[in-house]
Amino acid sequence: MTDEPQTDVVVHGHRLRRVHGRLDLSTAQAIIGLWLSQRVLSAAEAERRVHEVVYAAFNPAGELVGVNTVYLANRPDDGRPYWFYRTFLRPDARGAPALPRSMLALTIDYLRAEARRSAAAPAGLMIVTENPKLMQRAARAVLHGLGLQPLGKDPRGRDVWCLLFDGSTPSAPSSSGTTQ
Repeated sequence: MTDEPQTDVVVHGHRLRRVHGRLDLSTAQAIIGLWLSQRVLSAAEAERRVHEVVYAAFNPAGELVGVNTVYLANRPDDGRPYWFYRTFLRPDARGAPALPRSMLALTIDYLRAEARRSAAAPAGLMIVTENPKLMQRAARAVLHGLGLQPLGKDPRGRDVWCLLFDGSTPSAPSSSGTTQ
């Protein structure tokens, strides 16, 4: 990972801080506390996932209100490694203009830059939408605008999106599904 100086990005008053590869104890504890207080993860899963966080989002009062994570896994239908993307925003932060889009865009830029540094880097970024309410026309337009391509649905009926870091168009999945 890079050793760039810490620089926050401000989006409509919310500060986005990249923590991937440089997570301090205080921020890690705050992230785990967020997940536990919102009852989205067990303590064990929160401890495991905390090092997958790429960006942490803070509201104008300085409270942690969201995070996004990536984990490395092979795409079953092509066997190549990809970053699989997840995001969580506290309910009171979900209406913040451009926050989810900005978190995703910054993560894509960061991971694409990291991929340029290594021939063994993951092929791209995958998103498997777990909340079908998020797949409305505006959300789909945001994903398209960031370069993601729809691949169809996984075996559980969730929309699957892909962005290849080399700029090529991803192939449609085989009938075996796209997620593990």
